[in-house]
Amino acid sequence: MPYHAPLLARIGHVNTIRAHFNRGLRPAYVRERIETADGDFFDVDRVAGRPGAPRLVGLHGLEGSSESAYMQRLMGTANQLGWELTVIHARGCSGADNRLASSYHAGFIGDVDAFLRAEKARAPTLPLLAVGYSLGGSQLGNWLGRTPDAHHIVSAAVLVSPPLRLAPGADAICTGHNRHVYGRRFLRSLRAKALQKAQAWPEHRGRALAAARARSIRHYDELWTGPMHGFLGAEDYYARAGSAPYIRHIRVPTRVLHAIDDPFIPVAAVPDDAFIGAQHVELVRTRHGGHVGFHGQRGVTHGTRNWLEGWILRALHDLAGLA
Repeated sequence: MPYHAPLLARIGHVNTIRAHFNRGLRPAYVRERIETADGDFFDVDRVAGRPGAPRLVGLHGLEGSSESAYMQRLMGTANQLGWELTVIHARGCSGADNRLASSYHAGFIGDVDAFLRAEKARAPTLPLLAVGYSLGGSQLGNWLGRTPDAHHIVSAAVLVSPPLRLAPGADAICTGHNRHVYGRRFLRSLRAKALQKAQAWPEHRGRALAAARARSIRHYDELWTGPMHGFLGAEDYYARAGSAPYIRHIRVPTRVLHAIDDPFIPVAAVPDDAFIGAQHVELVRTRHGGHVGFHGQRGVTHGTRNWLEGWILRALHDLAGLA
């Protein structure tokens, strides 16, 4: 079912912002802490499902969490279907600062890989489905394309508004209206975390304090994200951590959803040429929808209230061949 935006949602900014305040029904999460091999941890929020139900794993976007509106809507809807649910928090995004100086980035897939493998081993016969939003979509795309046996672990995947190429999105969010509306919100959270790292890691104090004064996302990535995760700086990080080069290697049935009017994930961030030779990946591009928006228009699965959640669940259902 195609997306037909209501009249007031035919502006990308309006669609994006309205969806941000549409939170849906929050599931009763149970938190679990996962210890990692490098001495750190990440938290996951779980919701039990009915016996034999599909299992849905969600990856949030930049500085998001299980409390993000888009995640609450999806998980709340899937919870009503009786599915087993999990939201993987990127390190430092669950409300607790992680132990290491480094945390997460678009190409960091170690925690995703460890968790999905453990979930598959726990119940190997049950469908395991994955959804990644925005930066989490880039992470999921990286994992799907860089993991040769991913198709033995995950039955189907959906990427929503993902920056497959990172530089165009970083540039878009730094300009004009985007910088003041979206960039400031992300920077507020990132700067606060840099200050935490400055206190916890004296050896990185100078770099962390400089990052806490970053003027844009690109500036922050130049000062902190890049160097602290093994990259030379922002440009090297963007060139090496984006998932675009790996999309053609994905063997898991996957759909990628992107709106042309997304305010800060332009078409250049989801380029058509990334899908050349991608036999198992379908790009669905809509005229309207904003960033993780697609507000209004009743859903297409089980009477869901919103188009996006209905579309995601229907896509997963079809791709995984669920009964």
